Amino acid sequence: MGDQEPWIDFDGDGSGDEYEADMNSDGSAEYTHYNDEGEVDAVAYDFDGDGLVDAMDVDTDGDGKLDSTQLDEDGDGYMDTSITWDESSSDSSAPTDSSNESPGDGADEGSDSLLDNPFG
Repeated sequence: MGDQEPWIDFDGDGSGDEYEADMNSDGSAEYTHYNDEGEVDAVAYDFDGDGLVDAMDVDTDGDGKLDSTQLDEDGDGYMDTSITWDESSSDSSAPTDSSNESPGDGADEGSDSLLDNPFG
């Protein structure tokens, strides 16, 4: 990736936002964005060190909890898919897609255009 950090628009307003970068020895990186109260409201991930964000966890409702994962499925640096975490569920071990299915093998078993387990 080099010495230059990526331009990231965490809030979708068309302007790049400030963030804290955590570079890992394997070339991957995490970029943490804080809201006006100093709470984490988004974390972007570059898993392969190419300088493009591959996924982002976001606090979509402003309650201080990251509750949505956005994914860049085609590798262009723009988030294509959003998976909302079910905060009301007692099982917080894995996200579900909009059909409320359990995570699977990365397939779209609910035919709702969301992968059941995008990380597995």
